[in-house]
Amino acid sequence: MVKEREGEATPGIDLFVEETGMPEAFEARLSDACGAVLELERRTVPFRLRIGDRICAEAHDPDRRSKALEALARARLDPASAAAPVTPP
Repeated sequence: MVKEREGEATPGIDLFVEETGMPEAFEARLSDACGAVLELERRTVPFRLRIGDRICAEAHDPDRRSKALEALARARLDPASAAAPVTPP
């Protein structure tokens, strides 16, 4: 006798770092994402990391921690996407 079960979906977290705004805000988002990666790994919670439109780490990848931390360390804000300061009239 064989009992078949459907695979249980692994709950995961989607981390997204937006590539817009001022450089200081972008760096703060990268720092927050780094902390989240370390905390999720500590709790063994799968996650996927996207920086802008790039997927940098997938939840099912056993090497996701290294890939995510490397991507966060190498991330750079494109100057064209940085918001221009608003000057009052």
